[in-house]
Amino acid sequence: MRRNDAFNQLEGGDQISASPDQAHRPYHLTNRWHTGRLAVRPVILFGLAALACLSPASRLQATPIIIGMQGFTDSGVTTTDTGDVSTAMTFTLGNWTTTTFGTGIFAGMPVQTFGQVSFNIADPSGFTFGNGVFGAFDATSVTTSPPVPNVASFSFDGLWAPGTQGGLTGGPFPSSINVLLIQPGGPGSPIISNATFSVEEAETVIPEPSSFVLSLTGLAAGVLIYRRRRRNVQTGPAVTV
Repeated sequence: MRRNDAFNQLEGGDQISASPDQAHRPYHLTNRWHTGRLAVRPVILFGLAALACLSPASRLQATPIIIGMQGFTDSGVTTTDTGDVSTAMTFTLGNWTTTTFGTGIFAGMPVQTFGQVSFNIADPSGFTFGNGVFGAFDATSVTTSPPVPNVASFSFDGLWAPGTQGGLTGGPFPSSINVLLIQPGGPGSPIISNATFSVEEAETVIPEPSSFVLSLTGLAAGVLIYRRRRRNVQTGPAVTV
């Protein structure tokens, strides 16, 4: 055995030394393991990014869009159970009629009349109307705006089954109608009734082919980086401490 030339002041005597190769081997292996671990990180990041782009959630996305809007008015006489739109619960539309305002699937629809239509804001499911051209609307819920003197405003959500207008099939589709009733002369005076109806459809969005190409390119780049760094770790000079 060889004695170490350096005197160990803590021990108070000489110490046995290992060969240079044995002394540096643990540090050499630790350095290779640490460098290899760092080389894997880019692959993990690229792989996660590619999987995110190719996941079912990103391949198909459903976004609701408005496919049609239609105006309504009461061409007859609107009445209420109290004679005051600000306090009434039940409303009767004398002759519910579409206006010339129509967009999307309702564009160009001839004026449609539905006769007398009633609704009670305490029971929104009773608000229904329709015919073979426009289709049929059935309310399921209602939101009431804060009370304003001589004004009442309601938003009904529901389902709409298409008629012959617009050539739309399937359904029923989510829909809503915002009803505005104004009584300019106060309680007991004539009521102006108008509404805007809208229909929504879920739009399916499929990413362009370039999105898949970008995802696969990122994954391939990660693999190349990993292989190159792994080669450097295996063949490069050992780093010792």
